[in-house]
Amino acid sequence: MKKITTLCATLMLTAFGLHLNAQTISSFPYYENFEGESQGPTNCGGAYLMNASGWTNDLTDGLDWSSDVGGTGSTNTGPTTNSGADHNPGVAGGHYMYTETSGAACQNATANLESPFFNLTALTQPELALWYHMFGANMGGALTHIDARVGSTAAWTIDVVTPVTDNQDVWQELIVDLIPYAGMDSVQFRVRGTTGSSFGSDIAIDDIKIWQIPTCPQPIALTALNITAFTADLFWSEAASATSWDVELDTTGFTPTGTPTSAGLTDTTLTAASLLGNTTYQYYVRAICSASDSSYWAGPYSFTTLCSTYQAPYFEGFEANGLDCWSITSTSTGFSSYNWLQNSGTTGSFGTGPNGASSGSEYIYTEASSGSSGDSTRLESPIIDLTSIVNSQLKFDYHMFGVKIDTLYIQVNNGAGFVTIDSITGAQQNATADAWLTKVIDLSAYDGSTNFQVAFVIKSLGCCDGDISIDNIRIAETCVMPTSAIISSLTSSSTSLGWTTSGSAAVTWSIEYGPTGFIQGTGSVINTTFNPHPLVGLPDATTYDFYIISNCALGDKSPWAGPFNFTTFITGVDENTANNGVSIFPNPNNGVFSLKVNASDATVKVMNTQGQIILTKNILKNNAKIDLSNNAKGIYFVTVASENGVSTHKVSVQ
Repeated sequence: MKKITTLCATLMLTAFGLHLNAQTISSFPYYENFEGESQGPTNCGGAYLMNASGWTNDLTDGLDWSSDVGGTGSTNTGPTTNSGADHNPGVAGGHYMYTETSGAACQNATANLESPFFNLTALTQPELALWYHMFGANMGGALTHIDARVGSTAAWTIDVVTPVTDNQDVWQELIVDLIPYAGMDSVQFRVRGTTGSSFGSDIAIDDIKIWQIPTCPQPIALTALNITAFTADLFWSEAASATSWDVELDTTGFTPTGTPTSAGLTDTTLTAASLLGNTTYQYYVRAICSASDSSYWAGPYSFTTLCSTYQAPYFEGFEANGLDCWSITSTSTGFSSYNWLQNSGTTGSFGTGPNGASSGSEYIYTEASSGSSGDSTRLESPIIDLTSIVNSQLKFDYHMFGVKIDTLYIQVNNGAGFVTIDSITGAQQNATADAWLTKVIDLSAYDGSTNFQVAFVIKSLGCCDGDISIDNIRIAETCVMPTSAIISSLTSSSTSLGWTTSGSAAVTWSIEYGPTGFIQGTGSVINTTFNPHPLVGLPDATTYDFYIISNCALGDKSPWAGPFNFTTFITGVDENTANNGVSIFPNPNNGVFSLKVNASDATVKVMNTQGQIILTKNILKNNAKIDLSNNAKGIYFVTVASENGVSTHKVSVQ
């Protein structure tokens, strides 16, 4: 940090008449971070018009300042961070002002950025500060001047900022003592940037501040250490003799309220707890010198918590959350390196890649047009805890079309290092429009792991028809197929269908049913969370087939189980077993009973309460012996069809 303690030599006070500016600032502290400005032209001489901040471009010397966000877009010059300095309270976003030197007309040129007028009559110790970044091989004689004048017709006086010489330098702060201007009511400032001899001389400024130097100085050297997914230790240094401090902490970009989240701290450190994983926070600190004397808030200081452990079942579809805690590494470097890329729609290559995502709109893929043969890239998951599931399983969708497809390796790490457990080699689709395929890998050997990761590794065969894509990564309990069916509460028009299953992954089930022999896909389908599930409104004396499928979390489904079957009862079951020329005795019985039919020929069917036919018999004489002694005790239904008609009779086996 460079501090100019006086302007006696560098900011000469000019006693000219006052300028009556329509926009005169008299409220302090004053901050300008240029977030209200839209992004300006990326070439010099664009005559960028300031329209939100009150600062204006003076184009007398031919070059203008432009607003930007992120990097300047130039190679080997300008700030490397993806945002402005953002040091002042209330700052959010990443806009800053800069001079672009990519064109010959904007080299060895000067840009003037003029402030509104300030009324400093209420300030006894005014101070100006701004943050700047000056890097590039061609900075040469490039300079940034801070000019000041009193009144619109006065001559500008000049202060010079030394150029920054290291591309990795953070933004530098310039502080200018404005005490010679204390009590004046029409003071204007100008930032005057003069570029170097070639394109490598971009100049950037941000976060301008004018305020009264407080008696109680701000804390300095804000930082954060020992950062985890949920905690961080915040540190700062005291600039004077304060013994108490306040902290305001929230997620990045928040607007400070001035109300501390932690007040009256007696140490220059604070352990922030209950934070969210993979989240950027900012905090401000002020010193309390006495009950009536506090510093301005210092900050913000930004830090990002680590990724927390995810709990299985786990799903990643690469949609709005992007690469949420996934990491990408590559053996190739440079502008066009071989890497995993998030994408929607086609990959933009001919003769390779899918037309779009397997589901949703986003997926991740490797662009074979980048890098060189032999390059590899790795996509590695966050840590996943498998203790809440059993029969763990990895599923993912993949699309591999093109003549330059090599191998997709699937690796896992149980805390002892990554090992390859499977691979897919060569083209798996025959055309861009072909459907995605699904890979299923058993992970039951890793059940109970608290530190599980999966990685996808691909080696390039070179340009260009070798794009490999993956989507919908699922780590969950295996979706188990239902086993035996359980039919209960069977009547002539209704029943309840139940089933047995193992595991706990299924959250819903689907039942498809229809008359015996129906083709699956043409039956009636019910989605249910109930086991058993009731069916009503069925016709009597009808045999049905039905199938059941488990629907598990994250869209997984088991195979269909079935067919199972049942038959609805005939309407009008004869309770006294002596109707239509039929008699059954004894009833109740021990499973063996006589059946007498007043007919010369009859067909007998015995059905249990689940609608299953357990015995069929033809009677050529008028009586027969029925033996159910090997069957379970309970209620059975005997249907007799003869020349006298059809009747059903209830039998109790005890």
